[in-house]
Order: sequence, then structure tokens, then C-alpha cells
Amino acid sequence: MGKHKKLQNLSPDVLAKDFWRRNSRFADLFNALIYKKPQIDPATLREMDTDLSSLITDKDILGTIKRVRDTVKISNDGILNRILAIENQQSIHYAMPLRCLLYDVLSYYQQMKGIMSENKKEGIKDAGEFLSLFKSTDRLLPCRTVVIYYGEKKWDGPKNLKDLMEFSSQEDEKAFMEYSIDLICLNELDVSQYSFKDKDVHDFLLFISNTHQNSRKNLLEELRDMDIEVACAAASITGTLQTYEKEILRQIEEKKERIDMSEALMRTLEEERLEGMKKGKAESVIKLLEELGEIPMGLKEKIFNQGNLKVLEDWLILAARANTIEEFEQRIS
Repeated sequence: MGKHKKLQNLSPDVLAKDFWRRNSRFADLFNALIYKKPQIDPATLREMDTDLSSLITDKDILGTIKRVRDTVKISNDGILNRILAIENQQSIHYAMPLRCLLYDVLSYYQQMKGIMSENKKEGIKDAGEFLSLFKSTDRLLPCRTVVIYYGEKKWDGPKNLKDLMEFSSQEDEKAFMEYSIDLICLNELDVSQYSFKDKDVHDFLLFISNTHQNSRKNLLEELRDMDIEVACAAASITGTLQTYEKEILRQIEEKKERIDMSEALMRTLEEERLEGMKKGKAESVIKLLEELGEIPMGLKEKIFNQGNLKVLEDWLILAARANTIEEFEQRIS
């Protein structure tokens, strides 16, 4: 019972962050869905602080901004350096482009402050560079943010900054510097169109996209050998953990690391079908008995708690033939 309760209390947000923390998964997402080719080597990835909270100091500004990202890594292969980030969204955020832009700007601001601090220590002779504490040769690392949307509802929010603007003239609109987000909507994603090297990433995305697009009516053969922790995370994120928890717990108790989610769904659907039939039979028994008078609470509980379908079918016949509730109660004793 304790394990059962613990499984139900899993946080989808925490599970999503934990899933993408592994370098091989993080790199595979960017390579397959963003760059469409091998671009990021997992070995070159290094975890970065997700806390972007900063003290903004300028001659006209003094204040703090508190922001925490989900997952951020720096990629440095000796040739290309870049900052890559993932933001997990369970629901639609109608200012997502601005939110991501703020994250990226704070990332650039922190880089700039670090460079300025080093330049101040070393000393700067050029007058222009001295005022800004930023040399003409100093450069920042580009930051790219990917938003993964796990929700079932179709994303109808903005995908770029221009969508948030109200322009008063065409000139202003043409001059506007666009900022777009890399948005991955799993409820629309066709996983088969992309090449994944990491099986966990493939299975995780396939489970979520298939659940939303097929309303969990079927799980593909490809999910017959799924990592149990990945399955647990995907089920929690899609809100289907209650559906699969018995099978997941069974595998955990047997100390197995993998699970056949296709078979788990079939078993679960069969159990739900039987439970529905039992509930229907119990309600039919109650309905017949109510025609004979008021049913004692203890008898009602006994009928609804009966888990054997065959017994409930026999009771239904007895209820139809009984002349009194007492007669029915005696016959089932």
C-alpha cells in the first residue's frame, strides 16, 4: 500500500527534468528533432546551474530577477561552444516566447558579468572598453532553448515574439527583430519520422505522443521492451499512471528493469472491462432488491464488494426470484 501511494505521488515536472538530465538523452533530442543530424556529442555536455536569478546593476537600474530553468547544459567540443536548454510544459503558456527570451537574455547577462569581472581583474587600457568592461574581442556563447509540450490540448499559443505584438504600422512590423522558440508538441509529433539513437528517448516520446494521439487505445509493438523508470515517467506525465501502476508495481516487486507496456495496457483494459461488468451486475442486483423495499447498508456493501463475477450473476438470478429482501439475504449467506 505504501509503494502504491508513493507511485501515485510522483511529480510529472520532476520526472521530466530528471529524464532529460542524462547527457545521452539530452543530446539525442537535439540531434534528432532540432538539428536533424548528429551535432551534439553527449561526452561534450556539461551540466550548468539552472538558477538564472540575477542582480541587475546599471546606472539607472538596480534590482533582482528570479528565474530557474528546467535543464541547461553547455556543449564544448573544442570547435563549437553553445548553451542548450530544455523547458518542460504540461500546459500552454501564452507568453512562452517572451519567457524563453528572458531566460536567454539572463543567460547572456550572466556570461557578460563573468567576462566583465575577469576584465576588471586584468585591467583594461582602452577607454571605450574600460567604460563597458567588455573588450571588442569578447564574445558570448549562443543559447538555444527547446520547449517540450506534453499536454493533450492542441497548442494554440504564440510560437514567436511577433505573435505577441500589436503593430501600428507595416514599417514597424518589418523592422521588428523576430525571436522564435523551438517548440516540440508531442501530441502532434510523428516519432517515426525521426532518427533516434537512444532507445529511452524514442520510447519516452513515442509513449506520450501515442497516448495523446490514439487516446491510449493501443500501444505499439515498439513499446514491448521499455525501461521501467522511463515507462513510469511517461505514464505520470500523460496522467495515465493509475492505468499502468499495477503492472509497473508488479515488475518493480519482481526486481525487473524493463516492462512490456503493450501487454500492460491489454491487461489493464481487460481488468477495467471485468470491473465494469462486476459493477454493472452489482447495480442490477441492487435495483431489483430496491423494488422489494429498503436495502440494509451492510447488504449493499456486501453486494458491491463481491469481486467474483460468477457469484454476482447467481445473485442477480436470486434477486429476480426473491419475494423479500430477507429471503435474498438468507439465500446468499
